[in-house]
Amino acid sequence: MATPMDEDTPVIDEDMQSRQMAVYGRESMQKLRKASVLISGLNGLGAEIAKNVILSNPAAVSAAAHRVALQHATAAHCA
Repeated sequence: MATPMDEDTPVIDEDMQSRQMAVYGRESMQKLRKASVLISGLNGLGAEIAKNVILSNPAAVSAAAHRVALQHATAAHCA
């Protein structure tokens, strides 16, 4: 259940993000909702970190890669 606090506090969908809230806590989840994140480097580890950051639902995510993506590498993280 979402719990609004005030105008500056982001609303957290507790049903959808209950696992993250159990790990991070309410205060940290509210800070994450306001955060803008830059992920530099999208190799194997960077892609996994990007996925986890995006699932934490920040306000904005930007990604920067230092190499051109090749066709065979675009599906490397898809099952």
